[in-house]
This record gives sequence, structure tokens and C-alpha cells, in this order.
Amino acid sequence: MTSANRGYSPAMPQPILSRLSPADLLRERLIGGIDISPDGSKVAYSERTVVSGKDRSSIWIVSFTGGRPQRLTYGAWSDTRPRFSPDGGTIAFLSDREREGTSQLLLLPLDGGEAQQVTSFRRGVLEAEWMPDGRALAVLATDEGSHVLVGERDADLDDRRDTTATARVLRRLDWRMDGEGLLDHPRHVHLVTTGGRARRLTKGPWLAGHVRPHPGGKTIGFIANRAADPEQHHQVYVVDVGGRVRQRSRLEGEVSRFSWDADGTLICVALATRTPMSEDPWQVWRVAADGSGTPLTGDLDRFAGQGGGNDERLTVIADNGREIPTRVSDDGLEQLVDPALDPCTAELAGAGDRVAALMTLGTYDGMDVYALEPGRAPRRLTKVGDSWLAGRARPTQEELTIKGPAGPIQTFVLSPVGAGRKRLPTIIDVHGGPTWAWPIAADATSHMLAAAGYRVVRPNIRGSFDRGRDWIAALNGRWGDVDAADCHAVLDHLVKAGLSDPKRLGCWGNSYGGFMVNWLVGTSDRFAAAVSSNGVTNQVSAYAHCDVGYLYNNQEGLGDTITPEGLDSLWRQSPLKHVANIHTPLLILQGEADLRCPPADNEQLFVALRMLGREVEYVLYPQSSHSMASSARPDRRVDRMERIVGWFKQHMR
Repeated sequence: MTSANRGYSPAMPQPILSRLSPADLLRERLIGGIDISPDGSKVAYSERTVVSGKDRSSIWIVSFTGGRPQRLTYGAWSDTRPRFSPDGGTIAFLSDREREGTSQLLLLPLDGGEAQQVTSFRRGVLEAEWMPDGRALAVLATDEGSHVLVGERDADLDDRRDTTATARVLRRLDWRMDGEGLLDHPRHVHLVTTGGRARRLTKGPWLAGHVRPHPGGKTIGFIANRAADPEQHHQVYVVDVGGRVRQRSRLEGEVSRFSWDADGTLICVALATRTPMSEDPWQVWRVAADGSGTPLTGDLDRFAGQGGGNDERLTVIADNGREIPTRVSDDGLEQLVDPALDPCTAELAGAGDRVAALMTLGTYDGMDVYALEPGRAPRRLTKVGDSWLAGRARPTQEELTIKGPAGPIQTFVLSPVGAGRKRLPTIIDVHGGPTWAWPIAADATSHMLAAAGYRVVRPNIRGSFDRGRDWIAALNGRWGDVDAADCHAVLDHLVKAGLSDPKRLGCWGNSYGGFMVNWLVGTSDRFAAAVSSNGVTNQVSAYAHCDVGYLYNNQEGLGDTITPEGLDSLWRQSPLKHVANIHTPLLILQGEADLRCPPADNEQLFVALRMLGREVEYVLYPQSSHSMASSARPDRRVDRMERIVGWFKQHMR
């Protein structure tokens, strides 16, 4: 008996694998918010599970050298965002144990003892980072002394009630944000001692974000738009312990994240231009004392600055379906994981040469914590990301390069177990963005559809950002044109190859993918069924209904509502224009709290289709934002998946 089959023989009983079902989503264990201790010996993270029908998160810790992870917190609440103290002896974290949905700051000593709550902000804490001396933390929160951003609200008001004061007066465009709601209570920087004394350091009718204490300990950095013109872009500011604020970065483009080197050098993730187009990538910058910047990834024809963590010199670069952890130095880039291992990465945290990565290696995107060190292969420290698939039959995946109208289209094809090369009903799954790309790891929806017997096709059509500027720019102002042509080219290839049944084709997508579904069924009769989630229907109304539409539409070259030419361009790229041609049974899924692609948009499509007597269903999910596939209440996530699978089963038997 060879080593390849030691302990296994044909006579041994084979495990019986059951088929994946939507209810299996309740078994998911999702890791997030990783941090590494200053000496690199330990990694902390939060793990979300479903308990008694509710999402609950707890804090865990694992040795960087390996071993069994240890759970640190328990209870019917959610603990998130663990942060090691400078001496590594205490973990700070956020928890909603006092009031569900509102997090406060707690400190947990690692040598024993209970976690102690040190803040009591009425609206909770959003971020907390340790000061270098370990005696206080920089905290991002809203207190009652903050100036109101967009209007007046009764100070005694219970925020859980949908009751406001007489009026809100709007003078800024950034008055709402998907996932947050109305931004009528500004977030500001506070200094909170480990004993619980809090002092607000910043004030004003603007929002602070992304607090990062300077290594010198005398100032705290944060990102804000404090300009008199509210439509100016965000930059890095610093505030000293006395409350004096000054601007630290003066880059041409907007800053999204930053960190400090040990010597106080400012490292930013920012755009290169003030008015970028979608193909202009985020870059990593080194910022001089005068606020000017030097791009460290400027020669790279890919987006840098993906992911996030405690050090922006650790970045994720998407290329050819792989999301590669990369170290950025003043001298160049160093890949921390071989792309041949198929990495997909969400977060990075570093301590010297040791890096903790939240990533997956393979074809399912359930993330785990990995240890990365120079000269060593990645080591998996947790084994929870794909645990919900235990005992379930897993689909197979093939990576194809399909000839398209403007060049090869990278396509991931997920097939049911045992399907081989049989002709199957096929669903094309269009990614969101559109300035994003499918990674090699397939998400839960793709796995669920494959388990239901469908071949699932995930193409990186024009507009996808892992192929460089030209591939992205080809879509500018041409939504529904070049992208639709690429989708049809992929399906034509699979039909011709005998892999897809031309009479049983479906299309599915979320966000921009939802737009693409709406467009495809309005311009083609080749689909037997379609499901559109949080998509776009009317670009004219979406320009203002979307929380960031006034910026986003310009970046995508879609048009505006200010000129006749802009209006014509928006309407030309609106699926609603083709509503009378839609005969495909269409299921529309919508988060009621979605401010990115709000209900007012898809309701126009639903009403028009009902007036035309077409087969359509419109499903609204209360309290659910644009990211409802992962952030909605567990029962709503399951219901959403059941409806997607059920709709295709009903119309593509």
C-alpha cells in the first residue's frame, strides 16, 4: 500500500454526503477584525455564528506558531474589533452587551479576569485604537456635545423611534450612507483612559473616521472632510491632546485609509486625481512632512490598497482572479503568497516580518486566519471558514479563458458534483461593482446554485478591475453595451461546447450585477428565468437616489442630470427603457434600508412589469442594507437564498 492511500481501501465505507441547502447558511462561521500582538506571537479575531436565530460574535485568540484557538468571550451579544495593547497583555474590543446594536469599549486582561466596560456613549463606539503608552485609547464616537450635521434632533429622543424634530436642513451632499443611514450626528475623536475617563478632542459639523494614533503618542490621526466646500475630498488630519487640529495630507485625490510607520512616516491609500474615472486605481502613497505624496504603487496597472489592517504597507492586489497579499516598500513590491496557491484575501495585520492574513486558498471564500512568514508557505491557523460545508457534496470548478469581442474573458465555471461534461441548465452570475472582479473563490450563492443542479458561470467581463485600466475603461459610459456583449459571448461558448442547455439559461446578479440582469432580460429573450438583487433600473433617478450617485455616475461616465446630453446618456443606459421587451420571469430582491441602490429604483421596474401583465415578484427585506447577503438578519439571509434557488427551480426544471 502506497503512502497516497495508506489507511484507505475500496472495501471501506464511503462517507455519505448530503446536498447543500439554504438552511445550511445558519451553520456559517465568519471570521473578521483580525489583529496581531506587537511581538507577533498571537493573533486575535472575532468569529460570527448564528445562535438561537441571531448573529452573535465572540473574541478568539490563536498562537502565531499554531495550536488550538482559544475563545475569550461568551454571551448572547456581539463582541468585535479586538485590539492588542502595546504590551500585549490586554485586548480592547467593542461589544453590544449593554444594548443590542450599540457597541461600547471593553478591556479584557489576558492573564485572567473579566472584561471591563470603559465607555458609555449613548450612540456607541465605532472604532478604538490604543495610544502608544497603553494608558488610553483613541476612540471614534458620537457624544451629546457634538454639533448636528444636517438638522436638529431632540436631545431626549429615543433613537430607536422614527421620530425627528421639526425639520432637517441639508447643505451637504454627504448626508447619508448605506449601512449607516442618516449622518445627522457627527462622529468625532475622543481620548478614553483605561479607567474610563473620556474627553472629546474634535468638534464641528463633519464626520471623523479611521482613527490611528501617531507612534510619538502626542497626536491622533483621522480622516475627514473639514473643508468649507462640503464636496471636497477626504484627507488625513491630526489632533493633539489639547484639541488643536491640523491637516496632515494634501494629496490631489481622496484618502480612504492610512497608517504610520514606526518613525512617524505617513502611509496612505488614496486616488491620484481629484476627479478620477473608474479605471484610475487606488494607490499606496508615502506622504512627506509638507503633505505631498509619492506613489509607491504608481507603476502598477492594478488596484492597490485592497483589504485593510494595521499597516497600509501591507496591501492586497487583485490580479487574474487572485487577491494577493503584498508588502509595499519604498523600493518595490513583495508578494507574500504565491499566486499559484489561489489566494483570496480580506485583511492583513503585521508585526515585523510576521503577518496574519484573513484569506482562503482555493475555491470557496470562507475566510480563515493564516500565518505568513518570509521563506515559508502559508500556515492555516483556524479551520472554520468552510466548516459549514462539512458533510456536504462540493461542486467542482474549472477556470476557462473564453474568446470575447475585445479579448479573452476569464471565466470560472462551477458544476454540480458528478456533472462531468454533461449539458446542464446554466446560470450566469454577474459580479457587482462594476469596478470589481470575481476571485477564484466562489461565494455561498454560487455553491448553493451548483448544489441545486445548475452550472454557475462567473465571468470577469469588461469593467472588471483585475485586468488593468484598458479593460475597466472600456465600460465607461457603455453600460449595457460591451458588458452585455461579453456575457452573451461567454454563454455562446458554453452552449457551443455542449456544457449549457440553450433552452435553460438563467441570469443572476447583485448591485451592478442586478443592473446587468435587468438589462439582459430587457434586450434578449434567451433566458428562462432571472433574479435581480439590489440592482439599478433607472439611471436618471438613481443619480440622486443613490447615496453616492453624484460622485459615482461621473466616475463611471454614465452621465448626469444637469445637461440634456447627460440625461440622454443616463436614460440610454437604463434597463427601464427596455421594460416593454421583458418577457423573462423576473424575481426582484431588495433591501428596504439600501441607500446605495434604493427601493425607489426597482419599484419602477416592478410597477411597469405588473402593468404589462408580466411574471414578476418583488421581495423587500426590512432593515436590510445593500450588503444584505451577509449583513441581513439570519432568517432573511436564508429566505433570500431559498427564493433564489426556488425561482430558478420553478422556471428552469
